Amino acid sequence: MGSHPANPCSRFQACGAAGKTEYFIGVDIGSTNCKVCAYDVRDFSEAACERFTTPQVTCGKQTDFLLDDIWHTLKKVLAGMFSRLSGQGRIVHIAIASVGESGVLVDDKGEAIGPVIAWFDTRTEEQVRKNKDRISEQELYGICGLNAHSNYSAYKILWLKEHAGVDRPCRWVSLAGYIAYKLTGEIHSEPTLASRTMLLDLRQRQWSETLLDKLNIEKSMLPDLVPSGQAIGTVRPELKREFQVEYETGVSIAGHDHMCGAFGIGLTSSDSLLNSTGTTEGLLALSGGGAKVEERHCSHKLSHGLYVLDAYTTLFGSLPAAGLCFQWLKEMFFANEKSWERIWHGLGRRIKNDLLFIPHLRGSGPPLRNVQARGLLYGLEDTTGCYDVARAVLEGVCFELKALRELMHPGSVPAVKVIGSAVHNPLWLQYKADVLGCSVEAYDVNEAVARGAALLAAYKAGYVDEAFIKKLNRKVRVYEPDWKQNGYLQEKYEQLYVPASQLKIELEQRERRKER
Repeated sequence: MGSHPANPCSRFQACGAAGKTEYFIGVDIGSTNCKVCAYDVRDFSEAACERFTTPQVTCGKQTDFLLDDIWHTLKKVLAGMFSRLSGQGRIVHIAIASVGESGVLVDDKGEAIGPVIAWFDTRTEEQVRKNKDRISEQELYGICGLNAHSNYSAYKILWLKEHAGVDRPCRWVSLAGYIAYKLTGEIHSEPTLASRTMLLDLRQRQWSETLLDKLNIEKSMLPDLVPSGQAIGTVRPELKREFQVEYETGVSIAGHDHMCGAFGIGLTSSDSLLNSTGTTEGLLALSGGGAKVEERHCSHKLSHGLYVLDAYTTLFGSLPAAGLCFQWLKEMFFANEKSWERIWHGLGRRIKNDLLFIPHLRGSGPPLRNVQARGLLYGLEDTTGCYDVARAVLEGVCFELKALRELMHPGSVPAVKVIGSAVHNPLWLQYKADVLGCSVEAYDVNEAVARGAALLAAYKAGYVDEAFIKKLNRKVRVYEPDWKQNGYLQEKYEQLYVPASQLKIELEQRERRKER
């Protein structure tokens, strides 16, 4: 898995002072929810776990994360965990993961400048258009492994410079980095999150002078990089008093949520794909050695990046709406149904219908990554019912994943490893297996990203090793394809989904030409 610092105090750390239990806390700042989980370092059993809705405000198509509310709620949750766990042990470390592209400009006094624009917010399309002639797509991709897109931090920085009155020195900090700063007073960047800014030279693993110059972003705005999961400092004295503890607690930026979740299940092989599920859905493949940026990846708008272990780089594709589609389905068609289990039970699995759903409720993923893309529901009749729509949504989400897998990995794969919300939905998992035509391995891990963040910090500090992590991840449910169902779904994908997707693209392109 790669090297990590030798642990000079492993016996002390494993047992704790005077036999007291030691805990690592993982924090996951997500698009929809924030999770805070504490783990007993001896076996990484969950000692405490809390979640709260990520504070945000939406006005039309614009969404801002409410940074102060996130921090104050998180601080309250942490205070409760310190109170609950410090009597029987001590909290050794807090590791923070977050969504990839959102962040904040922080001035020298620690004050935030401007709003915290959600990663999926499209207001920064203006900055993409204004800067498209500054650098070619090929040169950009060759340096940072990303195509120009409004999601990335670079365009959020440019938007803030133009609209938020940036008139004093400041630095760009990821959401995870900001929480780490509030805990320690130290400002740093972390490689996996830095590789989502569109400003990092992947091969050199440092900020790109070329990209900064061409986009007119000052290098002083970007903090120094520190390794994923490595302590950047300890909890500030005033917070220790607030938490009513005297001992030191280390703090680290664990990294991008998808990467932390991957580490949490021990992903270190390039022969399988990780499917990270939640509001969005992503496919992640690892590669040993340096970044292998290929021309076809550029044309397909797949994203290269760094992993939480230096020995690997990543190829990543993200679909903007997965769990989001199911939430939309429930609100639109099952508003009075409290139980998801009843919905899926009523749906069943083997009823065939010709209803088609393309899940572009928040734009599309690769190969176009069009933020203006729209969803499609086709085939409605006067006899169409709610469960017909539910089946179409389930199939459509899986078809979109199949299209992404074929872009990333044109050949067959032995298995897809799944973490996140899909793990609690057997029907979704079986449909993944049926549509993808391969084994689907569901890792039954509560809050995989939070656990991955905590586990990474424990690994980097020498508390756990590779064998320990492998032993943790034995609780796996495997779903094999139903080949009869696979045949039906493959035919529907080829005969209906692919042609309808192409027609939808043509209609959207026609609309965009009209707007111009």
